[in-house]
Amino acid sequence: IGDGITNVSEALNEVKQQMYYLINKGFGQTEVTGMHPAITFTGHRLHGDAAQDYIFGLKYSLGSSRKTDIKIKVFDPEDATNVFSQYTASVTITDLQELSGATENGSDISFTLEFNGAPEVVA
Repeated sequence: IGDGITNVSEALNEVKQQMYYLINKGFGQTEVTGMHPAITFTGHRLHGDAAQDYIFGLKYSLGSSRKTDIKIKVFDPEDATNVFSQYTASVTITDLQELSGATENGSDISFTLEFNGAPEVVA
């Protein structure tokens, strides 16, 4: 995924438990007890791009056909040869939006990759 993509947005979708104890005089504590990470991509539709054609080819599919694996590398913006972090995850492709845009902008797209379980992180 890359060509035609103009924006990437990560959401951890954390589940938090807030606890209040007398010893803290009314002030609370927070524990993160779960999460359902997701990454949303937006950009422009490029027909012929293998990744986009695969993703939008699933538009009217349901169930396990929407599941795949991803590998993400986060690069140093100063030195593109330096990888800050890398992880792989099982994901479900959701929220496919292919038909939109103004006459002067072409077709705007978006889709989300929702994690199925914890990613495997390689530091």
